[in-house]
Amino acid sequence: MKAKHLIHSAASLLPVGYPALLSLKNRIKPRKADSAAYCYAVWLQHLHQARKNGLNDRPEVVLEFGPGGSLGVGLAALISGADKYIGVDVAGRHEAKKNLAIFDELVGMFQRRDPFPEGLAVKPFCQPRDIPSCLLDEGRMRDALAPGRVERIRDLVSIITGGGEDKPLVFFSPWQNADLPEGVVDMVVSTKTMEHVDDLHAAYGAAARWLKPGGFMSHLIDFDSHGCAEEWNGHWGCSDFKWKLLRGRRPYLINREPLSAHLDLMSLHGFGIQHLETERRAPELPREKFAPKFIGMSEDDATARMTFAQALRSAPPGGECARKP
Repeated sequence: MKAKHLIHSAASLLPVGYPALLSLKNRIKPRKADSAAYCYAVWLQHLHQARKNGLNDRPEVVLEFGPGGSLGVGLAALISGADKYIGVDVAGRHEAKKNLAIFDELVGMFQRRDPFPEGLAVKPFCQPRDIPSCLLDEGRMRDALAPGRVERIRDLVSIITGGGEDKPLVFFSPWQNADLPEGVVDMVVSTKTMEHVDDLHAAYGAAARWLKPGGFMSHLIDFDSHGCAEEWNGHWGCSDFKWKLLRGRRPYLINREPLSAHLDLMSLHGFGIQHLETERRAPELPREKFAPKFIGMSEDDATARMTFAQALRSAPPGGECARKP
């Protein structure tokens, strides 16, 4: 276990210690998700992959799991033409001032049709240079960037609330309390979030309920130890007792579930995989040092460092899966 995570664990036991520590950390070292360029790149990569895989690259209603403090990906979705964005997370900690700054910068990037930001591709995402030209055509962006529409969205950023089918920008926390009717969402998206969700069964089940028939999920899932251990796969070497000590009372850490657990749950809830691309890496922690509950992990799971998956709700039986090792 790394010392910084033990500090986080200890701070989480105090009533105000952990939120204060987290806020200080984010001020000293802002997260990538607080960058408009990063949010622009991530959203366009999700859309580009949807287009390549024959999925809807013009979703009207987008739901994001785990936006955290930055709603940048959702704001990019709205600016590029989505009618509604729904953010769901374990806790609500978004800051209006920060999101307004991200929004204004994103508007400029879409108005200029900025090229894909170099160096911001997240593996195993690709980095095609033509994303803006192939997705952000003149007709689409003329309507999306109409001055009145942009101002209406901006006005909503500082008054985000939960509920209300008529609101184009809403946020629910905890996500289990999202009061959404069934079959209203076109696209569920997440970027390095699903590895943090404790109840994956409930999360994928909720996505299946919220999505329209023909709607789809687009997830980038990171199986790294997230700095909890020296080795990228060192989290699989911790016993449950040590892991409980490491987490403390933090509302989330990582769930340590391997790739196969995600794929099995997607299948269980009626999703058909349309695209699966996995970045693989040799284990740094030897298999014999894994905790007993993980020692029987398959080679595919043990080497999966990160994966990008797009899955269609109620896919036709026998649909072809495009999987890359």
